Amino acid sequence: MNSILKKLLYPQLSYEEKKHKTGVKISYLIWWMILFAFMHATYADDIFSVDTADADTSPSAITDTIYYESDEIDYDFNANVLYLAGRAQVRYQNLTLQADTIIYTIDDNQFRASGKPQLIEGRDTTVGEYMVYNIETRRGRVKHATTRFDDAWFSGNQILMTEDNEIYVDEGDYTSCAHVENPDYYFYGRNIKIIPEDMIISRPVVLNIADAPVALLPYFIFPLERGRRSGWLTPVWGGQPGRGGYIDNLGYYYAPNDYVDFVFRSKIQEFNHLVLNAASQYALRYTLDGRISARYALDNDIDISSRIWALDYRHNQMLTPDGRTRLTGSGSLVSRSDFYQMFSEDSDEIEEQNLTANLSLSHSFQNINASANLVWNRRHNLSTDHIVEDLPSVDFRLPTRPLFSAESGTGRTDDEEVWYEKIYYSYNSRANVRRNAYGNDSLPGFIRPGMTQNFDLSAPQKLFNYITLNPTFSARLSSFYGAIDTTKLDSFYIYDTVSYTVDNLNEDSRYENYDTLDIQTNVFVNQWGDPETTYTFVKRSEPRTQYVRDTLDNVFKNVATWQTGITASTNIYGIFDFRLFNFTGLRHTVSPSIGYRFIPENELAYDFFDVGIPYDRARDRQQLFTLSLGNQFEGKREVLAGEEIREEKFHILSANLRTSYDFEAESRKWNNLNLNASTSYRSINARFNSEFWLYDADDRLSTPIPKEYSFTLSTGSIGLNGTLWDGDFNVLDSLYDSNSIDYKNAGPQSWRVSVTPAFSYTAKRALPGEPFIPEKQYTLNASAGINISRNWSIDWSGRYNFMTDQFVRNQFVIRADLECWEMYFSLRPESLNPGFHFRINIKKIPDIKWEHRG
Repeated sequence: MNSILKKLLYPQLSYEEKKHKTGVKISYLIWWMILFAFMHATYADDIFSVDTADADTSPSAITDTIYYESDEIDYDFNANVLYLAGRAQVRYQNLTLQADTIIYTIDDNQFRASGKPQLIEGRDTTVGEYMVYNIETRRGRVKHATTRFDDAWFSGNQILMTEDNEIYVDEGDYTSCAHVENPDYYFYGRNIKIIPEDMIISRPVVLNIADAPVALLPYFIFPLERGRRSGWLTPVWGGQPGRGGYIDNLGYYYAPNDYVDFVFRSKIQEFNHLVLNAASQYALRYTLDGRISARYALDNDIDISSRIWALDYRHNQMLTPDGRTRLTGSGSLVSRSDFYQMFSEDSDEIEEQNLTANLSLSHSFQNINASANLVWNRRHNLSTDHIVEDLPSVDFRLPTRPLFSAESGTGRTDDEEVWYEKIYYSYNSRANVRRNAYGNDSLPGFIRPGMTQNFDLSAPQKLFNYITLNPTFSARLSSFYGAIDTTKLDSFYIYDTVSYTVDNLNEDSRYENYDTLDIQTNVFVNQWGDPETTYTFVKRSEPRTQYVRDTLDNVFKNVATWQTGITASTNIYGIFDFRLFNFTGLRHTVSPSIGYRFIPENELAYDFFDVGIPYDRARDRQQLFTLSLGNQFEGKREVLAGEEIREEKFHILSANLRTSYDFEAESRKWNNLNLNASTSYRSINARFNSEFWLYDADDRLSTPIPKEYSFTLSTGSIGLNGTLWDGDFNVLDSLYDSNSIDYKNAGPQSWRVSVTPAFSYTAKRALPGEPFIPEKQYTLNASAGINISRNWSIDWSGRYNFMTDQFVRNQFVIRADLECWEMYFSLRPESLNPGFHFRINIKKIPDIKWEHRG
């Protein structure tokens, strides 16, 4: 009955709508009173009219065997009546009738049961004091009855079941509580008609908590069709400190079919702001699914309100049956960077500083193993109101593949391939039109196109079966429309201007080398009656020159670069067998690599706008000798797997060194040395990165001098849990019967604690001998909870930023799961999104609730 009453008292909503709706107060039932009063006056009597006579149309024949048993069985041959007395039971198909006494009139196929009769049909159960039931027509009548229907209970003076499986209840009560005789709540209806999987009709409907009526509807009719149903949303109201009161969830839910639904709702905030919200979710199996939600805000300033909106979307669609062409996208858009701060109550939205949105049309070319993408991408920094948008970008990729395919049917393995079959190439290209702008137009932006093409060639070959030689060649061509000239020189002067007042210029020689720029005569006179004169002098410096960055709009420029090289690498293994507890061995892998790379000079007289297209900037010719040394430490340990002991490998430490020597450099031929190391144990990960100078401040070769280093530590979630006591603080065994529901709900007091720290430390300096400038980031996500009993729990969760010494998130939650009710209370004593949320509702009908936010 849970699902029936959900539909009885509130329209069926989609799961997303249920997640986002803010609640309903019991008094919302008054909204329906006028409509139902009209329906009651118009055609209520016709709906509740039913012929309770035993007259029947053509009855269906008995199609199965009737089984019966009891302590005593008597049969009246003349009347063709069967008498069952003492623990009587009759079974027919999925129907079972139990009672102290059952009289079966065989000619009429009618049973009369008394003495705690109980009728069980499938999951539904009906009990009462006296019962009449026709097994052929499936019609019956029960006096002073209680029937279990879909996990809930109906009780009434009389329950009548018709051959169409309709149920009529006279002066009935409904409850989902297990204590049927004394429920915590129930709904009363003087006349109730239940048409399974169709509708429930009642007049009137009264909600009682304990025995106190709290809400009334004169008439109610509600469909019982499974699935989503269109209907009005339930308004809620509340308030928050600093934001005032509001009325929310004014709207309508519309579900035209099984594939799409729509939600239209509005919120009035302090009668100064009106926020309109429209959302839709859609799904077509194996083809598409998604969701879109839009918010539009109106306030007293019409000019501003026309620009205040937000849009969230998610879309996934297969455009071809083979799945090779797909349209996907997701993201959030806002018209103003402060939209969430003004109109949202979601802490995640309020805290968000960067919004992303994208839409991608992709296709894979199976015959050539290639892929292409058409992408619209947008990034919006809410703190700076900076918007970067690709309108759109197109890329095409040919993954690495052999230049010469191996001859089929040769039967050669990979190691037996001839050298030219190990030559591989790849190609990829990308074109983009980028828009760079600021939402408040505080800084200039641009819209510029660009394109890049990359070609790579490699040919790894084995030398002496241990050394791998890999010659490589790569080329890049980048094209841009619009450039920035970096070669133009311009002359300029520095002007030094001095202005002061003198009585007689001929007697003042402070600025003899300055030119007189202006002479002004004051209207005031000095103490001798002569007018004062103000002189302004200016002196110009020698001319200076500098490069001027001129923007060239109507030009097309290409940047073509290439480089080539060869590397030699191998792996050297060292294995150390020893035992320590369950540790059985250590393996050390050394991976040395040397190489040569030639990079020709690139004379580039232009810079280009940042349109997401890479290009090689101006550079001198380089001949690099590269060195790298990799180290991997792995261990083996014995673990018990069932009844067997097996060995497993695990990672201990990775450490890598790399540097290079430039034969073409005039000074500082050795480039900086980089050292990286990482280790992990279960969920704990540590990483160290560093860079060293190989020259001192006088450009002399030196032992490595630290330039910068960083350390990061992440653990994932680390948790503990346990039990305080196996009993229940709220339930004493001596006070409850062993079959008591309260006793069965008793449970242990469990506790749980988890922390998720994240720490990073970085130190940098510009020159040797200068002090390091440190930068730290340390945050801690933590949660804790305790179950006072099986029904009551207290939880806390928060995130603390140690650098700002404040809680970014902080929330306390109290939950109570009672037999018929559940209670939820959350408190957020934080600066980002302070407030509270209180809700108490019927467990099996969560849409009937009292809720308040603040």
